[in-house]
Formats: sequence, C-alpha cells, structure tokens
Amino acid sequence: MARKVLFNKALLGVATCLVLTGVVSSCKKKNDTNPTPTPSVVKAPDTVDCNHTIKSGGTLKNDPDAPVDYVVTCEVHLNGDVIIEPGTVIEFTTGSGLQVNDKGSLSINGTANDPVTLTGVDKTPGSWKGLLFDSDDTKNSMTHTKVMYAGGGAFNSNGDLGSVIVWAASTLTMSNCTVSNSAAYGLNASYTEAMVTLNNNTFTANDMPAKIKAELLAIATGSNDYTGNTKDFVLLDFYTSTLNKATTWHKINVPFLAKGTQLVSNAMLTIEAGVEVHMGTGTYIHIQEKGGIKAVGTASNPIIFRGENAVAGAWEGIGISFTSNPLNEIGYVKIMHAGGDNRKGAIYMWAKPVVNVHHVDFTDVKTCALYAAPSSSSPNTNLLLASCTYTNCGGQLCGD
Repeated sequence: MARKVLFNKALLGVATCLVLTGVVSSCKKKNDTNPTPTPSVVKAPDTVDCNHTIKSGGTLKNDPDAPVDYVVTCEVHLNGDVIIEPGTVIEFTTGSGLQVNDKGSLSINGTANDPVTLTGVDKTPGSWKGLLFDSDDTKNSMTHTKVMYAGGGAFNSNGDLGSVIVWAASTLTMSNCTVSNSAAYGLNASYTEAMVTLNNNTFTANDMPAKIKAELLAIATGSNDYTGNTKDFVLLDFYTSTLNKATTWHKINVPFLAKGTQLVSNAMLTIEAGVEVHMGTGTYIHIQEKGGIKAVGTASNPIIFRGENAVAGAWEGIGISFTSNPLNEIGYVKIMHAGGDNRKGAIYMWAKPVVNVHHVDFTDVKTCALYAAPSSSSPNTNLLLASCTYTNCGGQLCGD
C-alpha cells in the first residue's frame, strides 16, 4: 500500500550541462525514447454526504495522490457492509459522523505502517460527533485507526457523547487504535449486553478516556493506555448494574471512578491487585447469595477503594449477603471514606456469609469497619478476621 505524499517526485533523466571557460559540454538521457515523467497532481478529497452510495455498503480507499481522501459532511447512516482500507484519511465537518445501523457493519483496516485517520476538518476537540455502533455484526472492527477531535455531539436524544460509542447489544473489536482530543469520552460503552474487545489501544488527550457500564468492566484491561487526559479516570456506570457471570476487574494505569447506585454480583467477582476505585456518593457493591468476591492485593500493591470525596461516609461500602462461596476473600485492601447513607459497616455482612478478611486497612469510616449482622449476640461464625487496622472508624466489628 503506497503511503500518502503531497507530490510524487520524479527523477529527471537529463543530466546537467556544464559550461566551463566558454566550452559547452552537453549530455543526453540514456534512453531518449522514454518521456520525462511529470509530477502527479494533488487530488481534492471526495465528498461523502447523506446520499453517498457508501451508506448501502462499499469500500473507502486510500488515494496516494490525495492528502485527504474523503470529507464527510453529515451524519451518515451505514446500512450495509463498509470497509475502510489502510492509509485512508477521512475528515469530518462540524456535526457530522458515522452511525452503523443494525443491518450494517464497519471494518476499519489500518496497518502499523498505514493507519486509517479519522479527524475533524476543524482541529479542535468536539468538532465532529464520532462513530456510533448500533450493530451486532462481528465484522465491526477498528485496527490501527486514529480517531481525533470527535465527541462533539449526540446522535439522538439519549445524549451519549464520545469519539467511539457502542450501544446496547452491539459488537466492536478495537486493536492498536489511538483515540484522542475528544471533547467527551474516547470510548463510550455505557449500555448492557454490548460485546466490546479492547487490545493495545491508547486513549489520550480526551476529556476522559472511557465510560463503561459496570457489567462491562472486564473490557478495561492492562494492555490499554488511559493516561494523559483531562480527567484520568475510567468511569464505571453503576446504575442498575448486575454481574451474572464470572468477571475480572483488571488493574489499569489510571483509577476507576464509580458513579450511580450499586453494582450487584450474582457471580464471582475477582479484583486484581493494584486496582484503585474512587467511589461516588451513594455507591455500593453488593455480593449476593449466588455471588462471590475475591479481592486480594499484596502488601506492596494493595487494592484501594476510596471515596471520590475524601471524607468519611462519602460512599456506602461492600455488602456480602448469604453467600457460602469458600473463595470469598478480601485481603491487602485499603477501604477509605465508607459508611455513608447509614450503611452500618464498610464491609456489611448479612446472614453469616463465608468470608476471609485479612490485612485490610480501614480509614475514615463513618460507621463500623465491619458489621456482622444479624446481631452481636449471634456473631458470624463464618467470618475469618485477621491483621486489620482501623483509623478514624466509628467502630471495628459491630452488630445490633
């Protein structure tokens, strides 16, 4: 695949003539039958409007003689299979973007040497809307793609903003992409049942790198870079969120910020060492009877749960109810600023769940560090408790 150049320089076949002391010495081309090539003309981009044939499917191609291959001038709805070839450069006017509908797909096939570039005509954050995937087609993919200056407008009344938006029950695989200069989120995947895979992507120079529905928290992995944004947090939407399958909460290179209400787990939730979560007002993690929790850090790399606001009672805590899962363990964890909304413990236990709590530092907890309901006269005999510290807590192990 030829790379883009502004001009194709040709080698001229005529040697330079020298004039020395009035004597002219001339040279000729080695082969006079070959005409001298002329430089290629720099081509203007093609315009993609709402009536362009690409909306029904097709291929957008790289023209090496065009510094910009296409300019998109509206919100184009793709209802067929669309492929973008390596090296293609597409600019978007204000308010324009691409929406992949349920009958369509979008495969952006950049390479390491010839990435695809999607950018704004106006090089300011939010100058165009971005890409919206409302399709469960497994062909939806982005590889070696640069998405810049998007996130500037919603596609409908939902108000979802982001350079790359994945709606409910839609599918997208992103690999080796860079999403930058978004006025909002680099990635917005805040709907349930979306199937998103992220590998070796960079989200930088955005307002925030990503917003993810809590059910999808496992898609944020350590292979991706989320640093260098105005707000360096991956936002987790806890609103009406339930885990119904085993899920791993991965360590990434920025903290998570949890907003909304509660994350309910009916399956095993494993939290990797080094995960840091800033919990918003009123947030709560609830491990139910069929669920489990294994949150085990290390002495040098603890798991951290703290309030978005660094005051006692800034968030509620972690609740564990009924579960008899023998793997339940919370160890080498820092729990700070919990006990809000009258929650009786930073770790709240109901109906004697099986759990091993050790090497947990409780700090600035408005109520008790641990609450072993139903009552102190009937303590949780399934609780193993060792080597915890308590600083500025309303109590240590409490009951009614």
